[in-house]
Amino acid sequence: MIVAGIVLLLPGLCSLAFIVVLSGEGLAGLFDDPGLLGLWAVCFAITAGGIVLILRAWRGRGAT
Repeated sequence: MIVAGIVLLLPGLCSLAFIVVLSGEGLAGLFDDPGLLGLWAVCFAITAGGIVLILRAWRGRGAT
């Protein structure tokens, strides 16, 4: 489960990298495209699921 959670972290990391790259052109135009904002929201939701999966797997290890 931890490996799957780590894989689910990758979309969020890629989104953060693209935000950093695109912010080099200026922050004003970064949030103008609603399609791009939706894509980032989906990527961050997937990443949040990965974090939850890692936390549940980590907490479940001590119960065995």
